[in-house]
Amino acid sequence: MSALQRLIGSGDQRRYPPSSSGSETEYSVDECLSKMVVDFLEEYSGGTGSWPAEDLSNVAAAAAADCTEALGEIRRMVSVNGRNVEPYRAVLVGNVQEAAELAAASSLNSVVSQRRLMVFLQELRYNAAMCKTKWESSRDLTSGNYEFIDVVNGNVRYLIDMNFPAQFEIARPTIQYRELLKSLPLIFIGTIDELKKMVKIMCNAAKRSLNCMNLSVPPWRKYIYMKNKWLGPHRRIVNLVLDKSPTPKKSTNWPVKCQWVGFDNTIVEPNTNTSICVRSIKAV
Repeated sequence: MSALQRLIGSGDQRRYPPSSSGSETEYSVDECLSKMVVDFLEEYSGGTGSWPAEDLSNVAAAAAADCTEALGEIRRMVSVNGRNVEPYRAVLVGNVQEAAELAAASSLNSVVSQRRLMVFLQELRYNAAMCKTKWESSRDLTSGNYEFIDVVNGNVRYLIDMNFPAQFEIARPTIQYRELLKSLPLIFIGTIDELKKMVKIMCNAAKRSLNCMNLSVPPWRKYIYMKNKWLGPHRRIVNLVLDKSPTPKKSTNWPVKCQWVGFDNTIVEPNTNTSICVRSIKAV
């Protein structure tokens, strides 16, 4: 057995890593890293196993450290840490919480819901608009389009996405990636810089998960495509034609669970299965 195989494990072991759940699709971070590192080294060295064991250990350790750091960073970003939330954002989050509940009660699909949220915020005197991004194909980019809401306050632009985790779903995710997906806010409220950082970390994590499963990254999950969803060429529309269904009266009794960075409070309506999470992301 070569030094490479002794360090990482035999080919059979790497092909079917063990899983605590008994499923071949749930690999641990260490198992994924081991597989990725050894595949790269075998390809680079021609499969001769001529790399010194010490060098292999250093490469594997560096890869593991990079993965751990990235995963830890995204967990810190979505955790409740610190209470330095500017007053404007705090009020905006509360209003979005209320508007999202009213929109959900009176709409049939996500598009109408977003439009109603925009109108609701405009009625509260926010500079809110529906943003429609659209871009053409290029060498490294697949064409696409997307819709979300933004609120402009002076020089600060807040982006609002009402179904944030769904944008990062991938095929056959590892256990670690599924946990990251669960930790994302259902409704994202944050600045451009905060969104960039979140998207970059999630795209890197998605790439690791897909590579672990021997899957390539699809064009619509690459960082350049994901970033264009919110930051590509866009039209900002402030006047939209809504559907004719009546808007419900304002209510203060919402079946809501709210948790976001800077606060550790939850609001839960008893005897209901409905929940909405609103969390603003503060850059670390």
